[in-house]
Amino acid sequence: YAWLSDALPEVRNTTGATITMLDDLYVLSTLEITDAEDLTLDLNGKVLDCVKSCDALSITGSTVTINDSSAEKTGAITCVSGSSAVVLNSGSLTVNGGTFGDSTGIDALGGTLTVNGGTIYGGSQGIFIDGGAQVIVNGGTIHGRTDANTGKGFNVKDGTLTINDGIIGNDKGSYML
Repeated sequence: YAWLSDALPEVRNTTGATITMLDDLYVLSTLEITDAEDLTLDLNGKVLDCVKSCDALSITGSTVTINDSSAEKTGAITCVSGSSAVVLNSGSLTVNGGTFGDSTGIDALGGTLTVNGGTIYGGSQGIFIDGGAQVIVNGGTIHGRTDANTGKGFNVKDGTLTINDGIIGNDKGSYML
């Protein structure tokens, strides 16, 4: 597929698909992944950026893994201020690589988020946890925005957070929750 937005509907109700980004993608509305089993999104050193006031990627009822197979590890999902790079509504998301951020890196509003690698940051928080979501951090870096000297690693409203490893903090180093 020439466009990621064309590939996403094709993986609905499928098992084991891999989508590898071949170029940077700038979107005007949220890309949605729904009802996909074992979908892998390989950022491949490319950027998915929502340039309007919207979340870049939304996951509902799916099992998704995000990797960055590039040697430079420059793959990213970003959005304009006030939005989230990724929203997990339900299902599961495993992050093995990539950079995620702006106002919030990842909103975990339900389901299970597992972070094994990558960088997740936000002006408000790196990860927002609500809706009974379960977040497990086994690695990676999670923090507030370094360019704005704001934010914190996590904001836990309703859910569970387990930290096994990783670099967690905010830019002032005063708190993480």
